[in-house]
Amino acid sequence: MKEFKEVPKDENGALVIRGIKQLLPIYPLKTIKGNNILIVDGRELHAKLGSKRDFSNWIKDKLETVGARNKIDYRRIDAEPLTKLGERAQSGFPGNPKSKRTGRMGPELPFLQVEERVQRGFPGNPKSKIEYKLTVAIAKEIAMIENTKIGKTIRQYFIAMEEAFSKELADPDLGLKNAYARKVYQLRQMGLEEEEIKHRMRGIPLRNDLTSTYQKHGVVGNGYSLGTNSLYFGLFRADAATLREEMELEPKEATRDGMTTLALDCVMFSETIAKEKIERSGSTGNTECAVRSREAGSAVNKLLQEQGIVEIRVGRKSKYRRQITDGSENTPGF
Repeated sequence: MKEFKEVPKDENGALVIRGIKQLLPIYPLKTIKGNNILIVDGRELHAKLGSKRDFSNWIKDKLETVGARNKIDYRRIDAEPLTKLGERAQSGFPGNPKSKRTGRMGPELPFLQVEERVQRGFPGNPKSKIEYKLTVAIAKEIAMIENTKIGKTIRQYFIAMEEAFSKELADPDLGLKNAYARKVYQLRQMGLEEEEIKHRMRGIPLRNDLTSTYQKHGVVGNGYSLGTNSLYFGLFRADAATLREEMELEPKEATRDGMTTLALDCVMFSETIAKEKIERSGSTGNTECAVRSREAGSAVNKLLQEQGIVEIRVGRKSKYRRQITDGSENTPGF
């Protein structure tokens, strides 16, 4: 079965399926028996259905009507002080800003191994109000018995997401295919021409190869960002944060997507060289691999200068031209 961590999710941990517009977040979880399930937040469902009733009474009534089973079809999270959660490990559950680890929802409930991103994605603070987390199976029934147009729409949405989720798990390559398709769609939304999109998509395997090389050669933790910053610094004489500011990127916009064709080509060439240098030198660990990455970026920088290119416009949306001859050769972080 496909590993849980590969199921496509957004930055909040909600399931993402190409071609299905999100009506409300659905969160993929792994059960204690290793099965993958989907859950939704009760308050979000209540709001989306447009019910005018008080949430507390509404949810109790709906759960009783559909015969929902506590700790099987849903989980009630009481407003219990975080310091008293103890063995139930709910300090790791959604809504607790101090959560830094995977949490359990209780020994009897099969919801288990929730990734941190999924945890952060859940609304609500258990210190301030009671929350209900529902399986999609029971949420479908609640949407159906509302007997409204939006209820019917939400039920159909749940069904479509369940079917797509099952296909994601059945086909080990489908997640990658969907990720590729989503990226193409995103670039089209940015107004790029098809040839430009194809060109940019060719850079993804190169970046993935370098990331894989980092992993094989003992890079851990912030070593990946250190490697990237080192490569950028060697090439552009600036780290990613500086480049993003100069490129006038939105917070969620990927750095590479905002680059000009020339800048991205230079990055891709640098990544190819970095991979070769790391493998041939047998470099290991964060620092050594970052040094090789800086050297790769510097090599491409030198080629540009030999061709008389001493400044480059890095950002597609920005007119700022970066001098690539200025700055220190020392990589930040060493």
